[in-house]
Amino acid sequence: MSDFDEREAYEPNDPKHPDWPDSILNKLDEEKYEAKLNSFDEPGYQCVGCKRAPAQIQEYVDAAHDEGITPSEWVRSEEGTFNKENGHFWCTNCYIKAGMPLGKAP
Repeated sequence: MSDFDEREAYEPNDPKHPDWPDSILNKLDEEKYEAKLNSFDEPGYQCVGCKRAPAQIQEYVDAAHDEGITPSEWVRSEEGTFNKENGHFWCTNCYIKAGMPLGKAP
């Protein structure tokens, strides 16, 4: 038995690739997500500590991608420290460095 997987012999978007239709659809989904990410990420949302926007924090980018939403949408709906009054939140690293404060970000 060989450890060789025939899929490794092809480029992902090669029509000869065994998963060709799926690979094309995944690429289109990625492009659609990137366009959404770049088109309407909320201005003003930022971490109180590092001043980064949600789209600049890989943890939020990855979580949002999994949900098919923008990082700002993810922060607004899932981040427990998000302050809807001013758009501030604590990213995980800054939250820990700040001593894990209770409540919303100032």
